[in-house]
Amino acid sequence: MSVVDNSQRSNACGGLEVDFYWYHGGGGTTDDHIALAVDALMAAIKTPACRLWNPYNERLTRAMFKKRLEKAAQGKLRPPQELKSLRGADILFEIRWTDVNVHERPTDGPERHITVEVRLIHAQPYDALGLCILGLHAHEKTIIIDDEKATKDIQDGQIDIAERRLLSGRSECWGVTRRR
Repeated sequence: MSVVDNSQRSNACGGLEVDFYWYHGGGGTTDDHIALAVDALMAAIKTPACRLWNPYNERLTRAMFKKRLEKAAQGKLRPPQELKSLRGADILFEIRWTDVNVHERPTDGPERHITVEVRLIHAQPYDALGLCILGLHAHEKTIIIDDEKATKDIQDGQIDIAERRLLSGRSECWGVTRRR
């Protein structure tokens, strides 16, 4: 089931409202869990040591992540630009960001501004948590120029992380408290 295809609970604008949980996020509101997911997304793109962040750019990037996640919780994402089913089984999905601006100071060249792609892999375990998005893993998409297979292999590794969390976390309800 995909949040864009299900119409069990609509909001005033006609989109589907869902709960949003972040893996091992405990209790709290959708906003609390979205904040945890934004932190995970930022951590993913801050990992390279050569990245430079000024407070303005970081606030802008955080706001962009938050807005898309809020849109997801409202059931208003547009596939395939913002949402995609992974591995064709409609078990795992990714929320997608392209053209995320970052500033780098590499050791082997001049400072540069580049854009990166960022992904949040999630599941929708309706049987355990009701109508929801369960964020499992955030990562920056690694693209190997002129090597689609290597790029796909790296992406598959990221999906595997999310899939392991989905399967291993079920017995403990993924470390979250169901709201409804």
